[in-house]
Amino acid sequence: MRFFIILVFTMAFFPSITDAQAGIYSETDIDYQSLFFDAELAKQQGKTEDQIDFLREMLKRKKDDHAVYFELAKAYQIIDNNELAQKNIEKAIDLNPSNEWYLLIGAQILEKGKQYNKATSYYQSLLQINPKNLAIYHQLALTQLNNKKPTEAAATLENCIVRNGIDEDTARRLFDIYRNSNRKDQARNTLERLCESSPDNTRYMNNLAGFLNDIGETKEAEKIYHQVLELDPSNGPASMALVKEKTVKSKAGDYLSSLIPVMQNMNIPLDNKIKELMPYISTMSKNGAETPALIEISELLVDAYPADAKVYAIQGDVAFYTGNYIGAEKAYEKSISINDRQYILWDQWMVSLWEREDYQKLEKVSFDAVDLFPNEASAYIIRSLCLEKTGNIDESMEYADEANFIAANSQRFKFPLVILNTWLKRNDLSKDEIKDALSRIKLNDIQSHIYMELLGDLNNITGNKEVARKMWEKAVELGADPDRIHRKTGA
Repeated sequence: MRFFIILVFTMAFFPSITDAQAGIYSETDIDYQSLFFDAELAKQQGKTEDQIDFLREMLKRKKDDHAVYFELAKAYQIIDNNELAQKNIEKAIDLNPSNEWYLLIGAQILEKGKQYNKATSYYQSLLQINPKNLAIYHQLALTQLNNKKPTEAAATLENCIVRNGIDEDTARRLFDIYRNSNRKDQARNTLERLCESSPDNTRYMNNLAGFLNDIGETKEAEKIYHQVLELDPSNGPASMALVKEKTVKSKAGDYLSSLIPVMQNMNIPLDNKIKELMPYISTMSKNGAETPALIEISELLVDAYPADAKVYAIQGDVAFYTGNYIGAEKAYEKSISINDRQYILWDQWMVSLWEREDYQKLEKVSFDAVDLFPNEASAYIIRSLCLEKTGNIDESMEYADEANFIAANSQRFKFPLVILNTWLKRNDLSKDEIKDALSRIKLNDIQSHIYMELLGDLNNITGNKEVARKMWEKAVELGADPDRIHRKTGA
C-alpha cells in the first residue's frame, strides 16, 4: 500500500516518468527522484523534520519546483512554524498561481497568521477559477468578518446568490450578518428571498414570521403564520405563535390557559408543546398565577401521551414545584419505568423521596441510581445522606468517599462535598471546626435545597440560630417542603 502511495506521488511530481524511454535520465535526475522518494517515505513515517531536510535538498537542485515548496509549506504547518509555512506557500503560488489547492492552503495559512487581507485575495482568486464553489464564498465571507468587514462579507454572499441562486446555508449566513449589523430590511429581504425559492417550505416561512415578530411587524407575521397553517394545519410553531400573539398582553396564567386547546391537538408534535411550557415550569411557584393551568396541562399531556416518558417528567416537575411531593415521586417513578437512562429524572425522584422522608425507598432508588450512573457524584451524595439517616454510618462514609473521589476536581461539587463531609463528621468536630468549614462555602453557589438545609442544620449545631433559620428559609425557597423545614424552626 505504501509503495502505491509513493508511486502516485511520483507520477504527480514526475509526470513524464511513465512514458520515458530507458537510459534518458541523467545522474542529477536520478538523484532528484531519490530525494523525492526519501522525502515521501519520511512523510509517511511521520518524520516531518527529515522530510523537510530532503525537500530542502531538492530545492538546492531545482529552485523553481512549486510542488516542493507546497510540500514544505504543509510540513511546516505540521510543526506549527506558520512563518516558514507562509513563506513556502507564497513561493509555490508565485510559481503556479492558478493551482486551486495551493491557493486554498495558502489562504488557511494566512488566516492562521491573521493576515486576512492577503487570505481574502487568495479566496477571490479561487472564485475566479471556480465561481460555482459555494464553500469558497462562505469561507471568504467568514474571513472578511474576521477582518471586521461585514459589508464586504455581505457583498460576497450576495454575489454567491447572484451566481448560484439562493440556498439555506448562504441565506442563513447572510441573514446573520445583516441582523448583527442592525440592517433589518436586508435581513428581512434575505428571508423573503429564501421563502420565494421554496414556497411550500413552512420552516422558512416560520423563520420569516418569527423575525417579523421580533422587529414589531406582528400583523405581517400573523399573515404568514396563517399561510403556514393553510399548508400544514398541524404545524406546531405556527399554531403556538398565533395563540401567543392573541394573548401577548395577557398574564402568564391566561396565556397558558389559552394553550390548552393546542396541547390537546394531537397533530402538533409533543416536543413543540414541551418547548413552549419549559420557561413557565422553570420559573413556576407554588401559588403562582400560572400554576393551575400548568397542573391541568400536565394532566392533559399524560392522558394524551400515556406511553411517553417526557410527559410524566413534566408532570413530576409541576407536582414538585407545587409542593405535591407524593405526586412528583410517583410521576418520576413512572417516567423512569419507561426510560431509565435520564439521570436528571433519577435525581428528581430521589429528591422527592427525600422531601417525603421515605428513606427506606430512597435507599433502594439511590442504589439503583449509583448502579446505572456510576460517574454521577450527586447519586453517591444522596445515597450517603440517606444511609446516614437510616443509621448505616459505615456504608454512608464509603459512599461519601466515592463521591469525593469522583468529584475531586469538579468545581460544581466543591461546596456540596464540604457540606457532606462536615455533616457526616459533625459529631467528631468541635464547633469551631464546623464554623471553619462553613466559612469556606459561597452561599451563592448553593442551588440545591438539600445542601442549603444541611447548612442550616450545621449552623444550628454551632449555636448560630439566626443564620440557621435563614438557611432553612432559603431551602424552602429552593424547593424544600415548608412543613418539614418549619418543624425545625418551631414555626
